[in-house]
Amino acid sequence: MSEATKTPYLSIEGVAAELDCSTRNVYKLIQAGKLPSVVKRSERKTLVPRWSLEAYQRRINGESSSPEPLVIDADALMKQFADLTGGISPQQFYLAFKSGRVADTSENMSLLVKAIALGAGSDTSSIPVENEPWAAAAFLTAHQ
Repeated sequence: MSEATKTPYLSIEGVAAELDCSTRNVYKLIQAGKLPSVVKRSERKTLVPRWSLEAYQRRINGESSSPEPLVIDADALMKQFADLTGGISPQQFYLAFKSGRVADTSENMSLLVKAIALGAGSDTSSIPVENEPWAAAAFLTAHQ
Protein backbone atom coordinates (compact mmCIF):
# COMPACT_ATOMS: atom_id res chain seq x y z
CA MET A 1 0.00 0.00 0.00
CA SER A 2 1.43 3.36 -0.95
CA GLU A 3 2.03 6.05 1.67
CA ALA A 4 -0.65 8.27 0.10
CA THR A 5 -3.40 5.63 0.38
CA LYS A 6 -2.71 4.63 3.98
CA THR A 7 -5.66 5.31 6.23
CA PRO A 8 -5.19 6.53 9.80
CA TYR A 9 -7.27 3.63 11.18
CA LEU A 10 -7.41 -0.04 10.24
CA SER A 11 -10.10 -2.64 10.79
CA ILE A 12 -9.21 -5.84 12.64
CA GLU A 13 -9.15 -7.58 9.27
CA GLY A 14 -6.80 -4.91 7.91
CA VAL A 15 -4.42 -5.35 10.83
CA ALA A 16 -4.53 -9.13 10.36
CA ALA A 17 -3.64 -8.69 6.69
CA GLU A 18 -0.75 -6.31 7.51
CA LEU A 19 0.61 -8.72 10.14
CA ASP A 20 -0.18 -11.82 8.08
CA CYS A 21 -2.04 -13.43 10.97
CA SER A 22 -5.61 -14.30 11.95
CA THR A 23 -8.15 -11.84 13.35
CA ARG A 24 -8.14 -13.95 16.52
CA ASN A 25 -4.43 -13.18 16.97
CA VAL A 26 -5.13 -9.45 16.48
CA TYR A 27 -7.74 -9.56 19.25
CA LYS A 28 -5.18 -11.33 21.47
CA LEU A 29 -2.65 -8.55 20.78
CA ILE A 30 -5.27 -5.96 21.73
CA GLN A 31 -6.16 -7.78 24.95
CA ALA A 32 -2.46 -8.06 25.83
CA GLY A 33 -2.06 -4.30 25.37
CA LYS A 34 0.37 -4.66 22.49
CA LEU A 35 -1.87 -2.62 20.18
CA PRO A 36 -2.91 0.34 22.35
CA SER A 37 -5.45 3.10 21.72
CA VAL A 38 -7.93 0.85 19.94
CA VAL A 39 -11.23 2.52 19.09
CA LYS A 40 -14.30 0.37 19.65
CA ARG A 41 -16.94 1.94 17.39
CA SER A 42 -19.60 -0.66 18.17
CA GLU A 43 -19.92 -4.25 19.34
CA ARG A 44 -18.84 -5.41 15.89
CA LYS A 45 -16.54 -2.62 14.72
CA THR A 46 -13.11 -2.05 16.23
CA LEU A 47 -10.46 0.19 14.69
CA VAL A 48 -6.72 0.21 15.33
CA PRO A 49 -4.75 3.43 14.80
CA ARG A 50 -2.10 2.98 12.12
CA TRP A 51 0.54 4.51 14.43
CA SER A 52 -0.23 1.79 16.99
CA LEU A 53 0.29 -0.96 14.41
CA GLU A 54 3.48 0.67 13.12
CA ALA A 55 4.87 1.01 16.66
CA TYR A 56 4.11 -2.68 17.28
CA GLN A 57 5.84 -3.63 14.03
CA ARG A 58 8.91 -1.58 15.01
CA ARG A 59 9.03 -3.33 18.40
CA ILE A 60 8.84 -6.83 16.94
CA ASN A 61 11.54 -5.92 14.38
CA GLY A 62 13.84 -4.74 17.16
CA GLU A 63 13.65 -1.09 16.15
CA SER A 64 13.03 1.79 18.48
CA SER A 65 9.33 2.34 19.11
CA SER A 66 9.93 6.02 19.78
CA PRO A 67 9.02 8.31 16.90
CA GLU A 68 11.49 10.80 15.53
CA PRO A 69 11.76 13.86 17.77
CA LEU A 70 9.45 16.68 16.79
CA VAL A 71 11.39 19.75 15.67
CA ILE A 72 9.47 23.00 15.92
CA ASP A 73 10.59 26.13 14.13
CA ALA A 74 9.27 28.80 16.52
CA ASP A 75 10.30 31.67 14.24
CA ALA A 76 8.35 30.19 11.33
CA LEU A 77 5.30 29.70 13.57
CA MET A 78 5.50 33.30 14.79
CA LYS A 79 5.77 34.54 11.18
CA GLN A 80 2.81 32.39 10.17
CA PHE A 81 0.78 33.80 13.08
CA ALA A 82 1.72 37.36 12.09
CA ASP A 83 0.69 36.62 8.49
CA LEU A 84 -2.68 35.29 9.68
CA THR A 85 -3.36 38.27 11.93
CA GLY A 86 -1.95 41.13 9.86
CA GLY A 87 1.26 41.50 11.86
CA ILE A 88 -0.19 41.22 15.38
CA SER A 89 1.89 39.33 17.94
CA PRO A 90 0.33 36.47 19.92
CA GLN A 91 0.35 38.59 23.09
CA GLN A 92 -1.31 41.53 21.33
CA PHE A 93 -3.97 39.23 19.84
CA TYR A 94 -4.63 37.63 23.23
CA LEU A 95 -5.12 41.00 24.91
CA ALA A 96 -7.28 42.32 22.05
CA PHE A 97 -9.45 39.22 22.20
CA LYS A 98 -9.85 39.41 25.98
CA SER A 99 -10.77 43.10 25.82
CA GLY A 100 -13.45 42.47 23.20
CA ARG A 101 -11.70 44.30 20.36
CA VAL A 102 -11.58 41.06 18.38
CA ALA A 103 -14.88 39.39 17.46
CA ASP A 104 -15.71 36.09 19.18
CA THR A 105 -15.80 33.86 16.08
CA SER A 106 -14.63 30.30 15.55
CA GLU A 107 -11.78 31.52 13.34
CA ASN A 108 -10.63 33.99 16.00
CA MET A 109 -10.97 31.34 18.70
CA SER A 110 -8.63 29.14 16.67
CA LEU A 111 -6.20 32.06 16.45
CA LEU A 112 -6.54 32.59 20.20
CA VAL A 113 -5.50 28.99 20.85
CA LYS A 114 -2.48 29.49 18.58
CA ALA A 115 -1.68 32.79 20.34
CA ILE A 116 -1.75 31.10 23.74
CA ALA A 117 0.41 28.23 22.51
CA LEU A 118 2.93 30.61 20.97
CA GLY A 119 2.79 32.99 23.93
CA ALA A 120 3.44 30.17 26.39
CA GLY A 121 6.69 29.40 24.60
CA SER A 122 7.98 32.97 24.57
CA ASP A 123 7.68 36.07 26.74
CA THR A 124 4.46 35.59 28.71
CA SER A 125 4.80 38.68 30.86
CA SER A 126 1.97 40.40 28.97
CA ILE A 127 -0.44 37.49 29.51
CA PRO A 128 -1.94 37.69 33.02
CA VAL A 129 -1.70 33.98 33.82
CA GLU A 130 -2.58 34.51 37.48
CA ASN A 131 -6.13 35.48 36.40
CA GLU A 132 -6.55 32.72 33.82
CA PRO A 133 -6.18 29.17 35.19
CA TRP A 134 -6.12 27.63 31.70
CA ALA A 135 -3.35 30.02 30.62
CA ALA A 136 -1.41 29.22 33.78
CA ALA A 137 -1.76 25.51 33.03
CA ALA A 138 -0.50 26.05 29.46
CA PHE A 139 2.41 28.12 30.77
CA LEU A 140 3.39 25.52 33.37
CA THR A 141 3.09 22.65 30.89
CA ALA A 142 5.25 24.46 28.35
CA HIS A 143 7.95 25.24 30.92
CA GLN A 144 8.38 21.86 32.60
